[in-house]
Amino acid sequence: MAKTLRQVLAEVGLGGVGLGEAQIQALEQHLEMLIKWNRKMNLTSLADVDEIVRRHYAESIWLGSLLPAGPLSIADVGSGAGFPGYPIAVLRPESSVALIESSSRKAVFLRQACGGVKNLRVIEGRAEDCRERFDWIVARGVAWRELAGLVGRLAGCIAVLVGEGSVRELERDPRIAWREPVRVPWMERSVAMLGTFHVKHPRPTSEA
Repeated sequence: MAKTLRQVLAEVGLGGVGLGEAQIQALEQHLEMLIKWNRKMNLTSLADVDEIVRRHYAESIWLGSLLPAGPLSIADVGSGAGFPGYPIAVLRPESSVALIESSSRKAVFLRQACGGVKNLRVIEGRAEDCRERFDWIVARGVAWRELAGLVGRLAGCIAVLVGEGSVRELERDPRIAWREPVRVPWMERSVAMLGTFHVKHPRPTSEA
């Protein structure tokens, strides 16, 4: 028998992140809709509910806990079924979160599944076409080549969940000052990467 969402969160060490009963219920309702809609469209390739909670909900909540304290404006790029943006919005009610999704079908799901969270909205379209400005970009399962051009224009800071094999690719981008990768405690090869956009200006040359 599958464990409940709150049981899995407790098992991975997220039982004390400060989620109240209403927040747990919001996550459970989203999970219920995700399972229902996944029978019709490919929202996740995972079939085991425990694994869905560990990989999608728990990792997203954990990433949200690494962001700076206080109200933030956050853009979840390529949100898909709402990860990591939806759990972050539930965890961080003081922040505003926009789920950016180019697939019309997935955007319909997001509006249906996330409509009860007041600090969250859905932007249907490509992130490249978005003209808003945010404090942070967050993403999960999106290739760096699709994110690289957004950092600096869409937001000044970025937080992503990636496999450890992708760390070097991200660190090669000279425009981003990355913090040390932080391993997801209950996963073997997943890490969080948080960075800030900066442009190094060349030193002025001395005149002869």
